[in-house]
Amino acid sequence: MLRLMRLCRLFRFRKLAEVAARIFDSCHSEKGLMLAKIASLVCVIVWLNHYIACVWFSMGNVVMDSGETWLSLIQASDTSALHYYAASFHWSVCQFTPSTNDIGPTNAAERGFACVVVLLALVTFSSFLGKMTSAMTQLINLNAVKWQSEAVLRKFMRDNSVSSSLARQIWRTYRFQTSSMEVKLRKQDIECMMTLPLKLQMKISAELYKPALQHMPVFAKAASTYADELPLIAHYTLTEHLGSPLQEVFH
Repeated sequence: MLRLMRLCRLFRFRKLAEVAARIFDSCHSEKGLMLAKIASLVCVIVWLNHYIACVWFSMGNVVMDSGETWLSLIQASDTSALHYYAASFHWSVCQFTPSTNDIGPTNAAERGFACVVVLLALVTFSSFLGKMTSAMTQLINLNAVKWQSEAVLRKFMRDNSVSSSLARQIWRTYRFQTSSMEVKLRKQDIECMMTLPLKLQMKISAELYKPALQHMPVFAKAASTYADELPLIAHYTLTEHLGSPLQEVFH
């Protein structure tokens, strides 16, 4: 029975990993992916501390030979289970960080468990800090490229004494274009997309361009009438161009 319960837990953890992978795959921007990774790291630490807190709380409820546990020594006006869980979670988090609290082991079993948690924290928290620092560095580097481009453009306008009205128009157009590029990438901007099988590229083109065709009655009717030929037509005849409201499309 215990083995079956453990197997069920493994399936649950595996499903959580699959859900996390689907969330990462649904992130279409580098910033979103970095933020999702940071959030997942925080969730893992919270999840680990939750289980440690549950074990610590359970050990406090067990009556040892000495009759003393960490729960029996707490002088608290609030004796609810929520307060005890919060105290247990606080103790667990403090083992991972250089902080203090008023809870400590009172017997050999609790002290041994505390030693195991501290050793686990030495390995886990150092790895967590390394991954968190790496994710934050990547996020800063993504913004650094944008900041550098803006600095070059600002220097150009300052050196050439561009008028204020024209500078505002340039900044408005530039920021709209850069934000559009961050929100939506074009298919031709991704080199690895060209290595996919041709049929898969056709399906991608049809799914990308079909919503735009729906706004034009002639093409919408053609897309519905020739649905089987739509992937072929969309792949070889349609391309996507991103522009701003002030940009001239036809000259």
